[in-house]
Amino acid sequence: MTGPNESVVAPFGPGVPTSGGEARRSKAEMERAIAGHRTDVYRFALKLVGRRADADDVTQTVLLEALRGIDRFQGASTLLTWMKGIAINVVRSTARRQRYHVPLEDELAGTIAGPANTESSAADRIELSRVEATLRAMPAEFREAIVAVCLDGMRYDEAAHALGVPIGTIRSRVARGRAILIARVRGEEGRRP
Repeated sequence: MTGPNESVVAPFGPGVPTSGGEARRSKAEMERAIAGHRTDVYRFALKLVGRRADADDVTQTVLLEALRGIDRFQGASTLLTWMKGIAINVVRSTARRQRYHVPLEDELAGTIAGPANTESSAADRIELSRVEATLRAMPAEFREAIVAVCLDGMRYDEAAHALGVPIGTIRSRVARGRAILIARVRGEEGRRP
């Protein structure tokens, strides 16, 4: 049974036909489907790492890993969700070797807040900077959940699959991540949610 954020979807996502509910497609179809998700993977990677150059690197690695691992895709989620899971793993493994510098001011600000509004006040920009800095400083488990569900719009079941954790864990991490963001942005850093 699925909840409001847990609907059943075709394994390759919208616009990728499946016949008879089969999760397996030909290698050529998979390659086209993987290539078709490049932009979505790039946007997701940018939200995770913050810099375009790093997002490009992550995207290229994800595409290569997805092509190499075509046989591992079982259709338990959409192809895009599976690829976002690869992206999260790439970012995690890279972060162990080197810390991503996440300058959110220019590049990521557009993905979080949308296109720049020329009439934005200085106070709005300062507030956005505080939110971005808090997100950047947040423990990875909460940041990944917030990015997946709140910024990228993944359903809870998709985020759970991509992160490799139970759906209840995603719900908890999103709730705790939101509480951390709210508390820290309001200046209540001394208080832990």
